[in-house]
Amino acid sequence: MGNQEILDFPDSCIKNLSPDSMKKVIREKIIRYLPTILFTYDDLIGLYGHPYHRLIAQYTKEIFLAERGKNGFSVKKLYQVTLPKPMIEIAKRISASFKRNFGNATLPTPTVAVKITEVGDFKKQAMLLHVSQRPIFNDMQPYFDKIPVWIYYRIFDKEYFIEVK
Repeated sequence: MGNQEILDFPDSCIKNLSPDSMKKVIREKIIRYLPTILFTYDDLIGLYGHPYHRLIAQYTKEIFLAERGKNGFSVKKLYQVTLPKPMIEIAKRISASFKRNFGNATLPTPTVAVKITEVGDFKKQAMLLHVSQRPIFNDMQPYFDKIPVWIYYRIFDKEYFIEVK
């Protein structure tokens, strides 16, 4: 299981922090946890149009591309979340915020699908930590908090990624 750490940043504060400050925090976490693989949002639109998810993904990608292969840098692979085109079309139909925020953007075609059924409870608990995001979760993932986790993650059993080269 991976690590998750909730940092003590006020909601929406990333817009007030310099890229160098955020990159410093990301580097510190990489040094602390020594991951070999990182998963993040995409740096194009932040999956569903979230500007701070996009920025964190952008900063993480910049660090990865600048540091990979260097002695002492533990990360060997970076994956960014994406969605298959049929899922994008479904999301636009069922979620007003996804349709509004995604617009006419495009995401790269996934190269990796990860089965997440086994970690559904962990994922749900992690998502629920983000109190300010609950209205978006309710819109983008209808019934997320109403269907038992073991059923929900049998229906929505995969996440999709593309490897950053």
